[in-house]
Amino acid sequence: MTEQNAAGMMGPAMVKAAVRPAAQSAFDEIWGSVFNEATPAVRSVLFTAAGRKEGVSTLIAGAALTGAHLNYNRRVGLLDLNLRHPQLARIFGAKPLPGLVDVWAGRATLEDIAQTVGASNLTLYASGARDASGSSLALVCGAALGGLVRQIAGRHDYLMC
Repeated sequence: MTEQNAAGMMGPAMVKAAVRPAAQSAFDEIWGSVFNEATPAVRSVLFTAAGRKEGVSTLIAGAALTGAHLNYNRRVGLLDLNLRHPQLARIFGAKPLPGLVDVWAGRATLEDIAQTVGASNLTLYASGARDASGSSLALVCGAALGGLVRQIAGRHDYLMC
């Protein structure tokens, strides 16, 4: 059973403790498959799923935490681009607001939303306000997303979305 903080969220130490050895092996394999010496130009990767509850948030949280621990001298960025059902802030026990939606809307800066989670070299950019209506999805479809991702990628050695 995973412990939770007073807000009902998992903190960084709790995230690490919640990773089972079998899952850790899978996270190691995912990280090594994506970011390795054979493909040094690969610095960022986007994971997606066709439907809800397929485990993408858990997968990228575990893989990013693994990458941060394996590459302690490298900066790892983690973006939660799931605007309808964001999970990464909850998984890491981080603040969900403000987030990327607020940066797109001009209400916050990247510095305002960057949160160190799980390891000193792992930075989370939460999605921000949950958008069940889908109105902020237009932001993802526009050119603003590409520019924002490039800007964040420039701050990190590795980026997972």
